[in-house]
Amino acid sequence: MLSLTSAKSGALIGVLISVTTIPAAANIGVAVAFADWSEWRGAMAQLVVNLCAIVLAGVVTLSIQRRLYERRRSRHRGDSGRVAAGLPASPRSRVRV
Repeated sequence: MLSLTSAKSGALIGVLISVTTIPAAANIGVAVAFADWSEWRGAMAQLVVNLCAIVLAGVVTLSIQRRLYERRRSRHRGDSGRVAAGLPASPRSRVRV
């Protein structure tokens, strides 16, 4: 998620997804081919855990980035240079039309 939101290399994302999903998905296919249902359940569980971890990591990353952005934005809004430039000093001082 950090690679997506910070304009870093997209190759890192592909490697992460490949390493976490392809082995488990391939194991699911092999287990089905051999009708090994206990192995299939284990591989499915591993795939679900990996996908949940990817989603959780993305949500946490976006949450942290949003908090940092909001903090930076509120400091910027309180900057004295905004008043000199004719901009509102805080969100409350905006004129609503």
